[in-house]
Amino acid sequence: MKIHLPVFLFSVFLGLLLLMADVVVDEFFLKDSLVTLPVVGMVSANELVMRFLILSLFVIFGLLCGRLLFRYQKAEVEKSTTATFLNQLLEAVPIPVFYKDADNVYLGCNEKFAEFLKMDRSKIIGKGVYDIAPAYLADKYHQMDMELFANPGVQVYEAEVADEDNKISTVLFHKATYCDTHGRVAGMIGLIFDVSELRQVEREREQVVSELQDALAQVKTLGGFLPICASCKKIRDDSGYWQKLETYLKKSTDVDFSHSICPSCSEKLFEEYADESREQSEEVDGGSLPSGN
Repeated sequence: MKIHLPVFLFSVFLGLLLLMADVVVDEFFLKDSLVTLPVVGMVSANELVMRFLILSLFVIFGLLCGRLLFRYQKAEVEKSTTATFLNQLLEAVPIPVFYKDADNVYLGCNEKFAEFLKMDRSKIIGKGVYDIAPAYLADKYHQMDMELFANPGVQVYEAEVADEDNKISTVLFHKATYCDTHGRVAGMIGLIFDVSELRQVEREREQVVSELQDALAQVKTLGGFLPICASCKKIRDDSGYWQKLETYLKKSTDVDFSHSICPSCSEKLFEEYADESREQSEEVDGGSLPSGN
């Protein structure tokens, strides 16, 4: 059995001191003993028994106190070791972590949390949400904390956080309640995930998707088989109506047409003008040739 030795020895010393004081009193003031003992002096049998019992009580008292003090010191060492371990564990977590009591007061946090808010820990520990955050944000935090205390367990939600420089970040809160030895809710512990960059990427992606959808809505393509008249070249649409080629293409695409006449069609439509043009060309060519004589 392990005990706190100094306490035990001190108790035994007190017992011996008391016995010596009793012997001195009997020796010099009360010399009426019936039994003579060389070490203790002149004492009666009853006196000897009483002194032995008193010394035994002091020994037992010393053992009990030494044992209790040893267990207390051991518990304090274990408590201190556990607290040190938990603090080191919090500091090892690469994201902001905090914990509060049931009155919604910050009991502690890791260095990442203080860095995230750009505040010293002394301005956080012992404070409430309204002491470290703007009112419009603290209202949200307080409401969610009260809901968590009313319904103990795990809570996850997205919100904004402002640091001491009023820089706004979008974060994801992950909170959970913890209980005391009696099973009552004693507080909460929370983690913060900074999702600002993720939300910015999502917004940029949504913008790109929107722009692509707008561009796609403006682009019309043709595919598959188109029924076309072998004679007049009209197109039959999906409703069964025959339309001119340019009319169909204009409706189905963003193509605009500019009209002109090719040389072949020009000869067919304007034959007489084409003949005159050929005669004039032949005259010009003939006049430029030398005579055979």
